[in-house]
Amino acid sequence: MEYIQYNFSTEESSASFLDWPAWIPVDTRNAFKKNGIELLYQHQFEALKKFKNGDNLVLATATSSGKSLVYQVPILNSIAAGDEKTTLLLYPTKALARDQFHKLLGLFANLKSFEIVSNWLYATPFDGDTPTDIRGQIQANGKVIFTNPDMLHHSMLPNHHKWSEFFKNLDLIVLEEIHQYNGVFGSHLSYILQRLNRICRHYGSTPRFIGTSASIHNPDVHMSTLIQSEATAITQEYSPKNEK
Repeated sequence: MEYIQYNFSTEESSASFLDWPAWIPVDTRNAFKKNGIELLYQHQFEALKKFKNGDNLVLATATSSGKSLVYQVPILNSIAAGDEKTTLLLYPTKALARDQFHKLLGLFANLKSFEIVSNWLYATPFDGDTPTDIRGQIQANGKVIFTNPDMLHHSMLPNHHKWSEFFKNLDLIVLEEIHQYNGVFGSHLSYILQRLNRICRHYGSTPRFIGTSASIHNPDVHMSTLIQSEATAITQEYSPKNEK
């Protein structure tokens, strides 16, 4: 019996950095710098510029290339500006949502304006493990919600009147690991997002989307199908690579 074997290799390459753009508030920049991020990878810089210009984005670069920073920056910018913008972050698993939640809390702790978010309800997971006795407080006060498609479908959207302030100010929707949303699950999420957009229009908001994946082909097509709107793909990365 004969086998076909496919081999490929990647060459070592160094990172390409750019300075933080001046339009990002100093407090936001310093929060990242305290975590050791003095400069941006070029693809992060380009993604932030496109988001500032109004694009929906899908970040399809390698693992550990700093995709999360691109959606963390707008969240921190809202805190620095003291505005009422809200963010909804959707994850395929509760474990991933809570991991990213704790990473964001680490950035919050670096902010000069930390007192604004010192109330843990400002940013919080909202899932099946959330105690029922605090859900009303989250609905009234939550600004950055980490959840999953099922919780959005079965709890948040049917009770949108309880989330009216959140949906009225919804500015950003994050879809992590979008390669997991394919087939029936992907179709299901797409319809959920159509319901979400309709509710946002009802409350007068027009949120934008940022999707991420380290392992997807045709990311712009996949993302556009999910959100039923055009999305700009960031695929060229400038983080360091080892030869392999």
